[in-house]
Amino acid sequence: MAGFARFLAVLLAESFGWAGPAGLYVCIALVGLAGVLSTRETWGPGQRTAAPADQPRRAADRAGQPSR
Repeated sequence: MAGFARFLAVLLAESFGWAGPAGLYVCIALVGLAGVLSTRETWGPGQRTAAPADQPRRAADRAGQPSR
């Protein structure tokens, strides 16, 4: 959407004035908000309790390499 948003904003501004581009960006924000709210957590409480406490969680920790 980022590549075409400028062109759509100009077309909407010519047709509807300042409210056209504002409405476009509000719609884009609502789509993003819907995506954030519908995405479930990938490392929830169930996964945290299932992982052993003495086992490192990151691959770099398991290999003994320092993290960057």
